Amino acid sequence: MLTAIAALVAGGCEYYDKPNLPLPRDFRVVTLGGKVLDRAELKGRPAVLAFWVPG
Repeated sequence: MLTAIAALVAGGCEYYDKPNLPLPRDFRVVTLGGKVLDRAELKGRPAVLAFWVPG
C-alpha cells in the first residue's frame, strides 16, 4: 500500500517543478489591481508567484 502511494506521489511531480529559479531580467507583470511588479521591486523579498491560465 505504501509503495502504491509513493508511486502516485512521485508520478505527480514534473521535472520542471524547480523552485528558486531566478527571475528573467525582463520580468514585468501587471496585477489585477493595476500595480506593476517587476524584478527590481521583488529583489530581496521572498515571493511566491502562481500563474494560472484558463483553458
